[in-house]
Amino acid sequence: MPYMGNQPATSFSSVSYQDLTGSNGTSFTLDYPVGNAQEIDVFVNNVRQEPGVAYTANGTELITTGSISISDDFYVVFSGKAQQSATHPANQDLDANNGTFTGTVTANSFIGIPNPSFIINGAMQVWQRGLTQTSTGYGCVDRWRNTVSGTTTFSQDTVSLPTGFEYALRWTTGASSSYGQSRQLFETSTVKILRDRTLTASAYVKVSGTYSGVVTWEIAYSTTSDIDSGNTWVQLTETNVVTASASDASSNYKRISCNVTIPSNAIGAYIGIVPSVAQASGEWVSVTGVKLEVGETVTDFIHEDIGTTLIKCQRYCRVYYGDNNYSQMGGTGFAANTTTVNIPVLLNPQMRAVPSLTASGNSQLSDGAAGTVIGGISVITQQSSKDVLSVAPTATGLTQHRPYRLESANNTTARITISAEL
Repeated sequence: MPYMGNQPATSFSSVSYQDLTGSNGTSFTLDYPVGNAQEIDVFVNNVRQEPGVAYTANGTELITTGSISISDDFYVVFSGKAQQSATHPANQDLDANNGTFTGTVTANSFIGIPNPSFIINGAMQVWQRGLTQTSTGYGCVDRWRNTVSGTTTFSQDTVSLPTGFEYALRWTTGASSSYGQSRQLFETSTVKILRDRTLTASAYVKVSGTYSGVVTWEIAYSTTSDIDSGNTWVQLTETNVVTASASDASSNYKRISCNVTIPSNAIGAYIGIVPSVAQASGEWVSVTGVKLEVGETVTDFIHEDIGTTLIKCQRYCRVYYGDNNYSQMGGTGFAANTTTVNIPVLLNPQMRAVPSLTASGNSQLSDGAAGTVIGGISVITQQSSKDVLSVAPTATGLTQHRPYRLESANNTTARITISAEL
């Protein structure tokens, strides 16, 4: 018949039971406290006893009128302690303000909750090395290894970006049969998290109006190493691939995506955004908002503050610049002799590996009164670690045991790059 109010849940009752067979006497201890004799049913040799007459009960104490023998089949049913549970109908939504769960909660999907990304600097916020790049390698935007084929320039794009984004990475061809590719490599520690899981890659892409072919994905793994140099990469087959072309991504950014699964034996992996064919001169592609997440669907890009992104990037690279002044570029040390100064450079955060060092432009060693332009700088390997890099700049006319600091020589060309990239 019809009823008013909420539909009652499907419910079940379970009753607790205590077997006292083997006990004897008139006084027994119950497993659960009760308020009176009516809350329990007592059976002796399968005959139900009359509450209040054959027995009394209070708290966990049970007292029988007659003595129970060891051979009696003696048990108690806690009828007043019926346990009721309800199974929520699978085809109805559960609406609750709060919930406390004592067991494992399994969810097939979360709607409206963005997943975190395993990409570092996916919004192209950090550019420690500079704003342009014309050769293959790590050259401009942090964490992205760019491949230059033919005559191609990578640069920072700031025009007409998707809402919420400040920068994009653009490559532009300067001759026919040219193109650019961008890849991010993952450390083994990250790859282990990604193994055997369905992943979704996504990115915002815009192309020139006469761009040929599509912008698509290249995702690969290695079973030997997470380092790019000399490695053997096996390209994976992506599914549910969404690409970008001149017909759908020349006026506005388009979000491309794909699904992929990293094998269980992977040691290294990378994600790449690549063109399907080489391009004519003057064509370009801009990319931002790159994301790699666990799950089968694309969720919103999660922006993070630039300070957080910078710290993540500095695990792999940090750059010291000159700024038309005498900027300190690493630290202060003491002259080991008249030509060399040993300077410890603290690395915080810790770098991925003991880094290498490259220097360019005009730097000098200063004792606070005068500066001497350095002739070169090298790493003292046996004194270096992932936490401290020991460097040895050289110059002439130094005073042994005097402290010197490494600084720019009042110019903007000075640069020291410390790298532990994959």
